[in-house]
Amino acid sequence: RIIIVSDHGRGRNLNDFQNFKEPSLPASYNPLLLVKDFNSNNDLITDNTFMTNADTLFLAKEGLNISDTNPFTGNKFVQEKDKGCQLLTYKDNTCNTVDMYDAYKFSIQKSAYHVHDNIFDPANWTKLEVNGENK
Repeated sequence: RIIIVSDHGRGRNLNDFQNFKEPSLPASYNPLLLVKDFNSNNDLITDNTFMTNADTLFLAKEGLNISDTNPFTGNKFVQEKDKGCQLLTYKDNTCNTVDMYDAYKFSIQKSAYHVHDNIFDPANWTKLEVNGENK
């Protein structure tokens, strides 16, 4: 099984998001995810099923006799994407080495959204309150 996943789609302004006020925002949350299963030789297909990078674990262990328990925490791995997910934008698009090395300090500066189902439908993106205000 081969799985290739990117961390974001930043910098991409896809036509699929043309119905959004700012197409580059949702496009940045549309990362590449490629999966080729064991012994497959079929043509490439596109599947727009709602997924997050967290689904990579479940794709990797599908059909294999691998425990559903995290060996470090003892907690079960749970896939709960049916309720959607929250997306947070931290600081800005620049890399700040202080933030990179201090994994426990993040400042939400721009936006937060709840997203569910079809990410190409603007109606499925709800802006959330950030630090007591709706940004």
